[in-house]
Amino acid sequence: MKQPFVFVFLLMVLCSLLVTNSGLAQSPSNQESCPVPFEVRRVEPAFPITFEKITTANSLTDLNPRYPATWVRQYLSVEIQVRVKGKVSKAVGKDAALNSEQRKLMLAADPGSEIGVVVHYIPENNLKENEPRTIDFNLSLQPQKEAQFPGGYQNLKAFLEKNGLSGVPASAFQGYALAGVKFRVNERGQIGMPQIVWSSGDVKVDQLLVKTVQNMPDWEPAAFDSGEKVSQEFVLAVGNMESCALNLLKVRQD
Repeated sequence: MKQPFVFVFLLMVLCSLLVTNSGLAQSPSNQESCPVPFEVRRVEPAFPITFEKITTANSLTDLNPRYPATWVRQYLSVEIQVRVKGKVSKAVGKDAALNSEQRKLMLAADPGSEIGVVVHYIPENNLKENEPRTIDFNLSLQPQKEAQFPGGYQNLKAFLEKNGLSGVPASAFQGYALAGVKFRVNERGQIGMPQIVWSSGDVKVDQLLVKTVQNMPDWEPAAFDSGEKVSQEFVLAVGNMESCALNLLKVRQD
């Protein structure tokens, strides 16, 4: 008679332990909080170019893949404008092919400056009065070394999460919600005044994001091989990284 009683008692104890352990496993206090997804990306100029790319460029399309060559019926002149030691210099070509003088001038450009391209041409159309037109764009010279947070990108992510982003509620970013904070790292590595360029829709969250960026330590500034240091812009993006809003922030898509 005692054996069934003992069996039932042991079964009750076992069930109680299972329920208790299950409760502990599901307790919020024992779960690690999942941070809101975030990334820091560099703001990409409209037409970036490096000295390395200039050395291999043979045409305007090599300099600018979006150059509309099909618009041109006849070239009148192609002018390259470059700032060398603070002064503007020019080299002129007769068509879309770059000549040696133009390439040499671009390679002499001041680090961090822009290279201007001005194309005078007769457009490809059926108009009786086909007047000359102009296409112009500026190429932004990019440094060989990008600005970097001390210790690298993983240290940057760890700093941001520990010093503010871990306090951002996941409920603030539902669906395709995204927030963007733009900031500049100047020639001394100092963080410029950050600003919201895409709001989360929550004033307190936006303020927290801006404050987190403001509290970052100095970075290693961007620099050319010549030693010239330049400023660069970045965006802290928080939320859904598949949001179409990310494309509007003009950041580099790796």
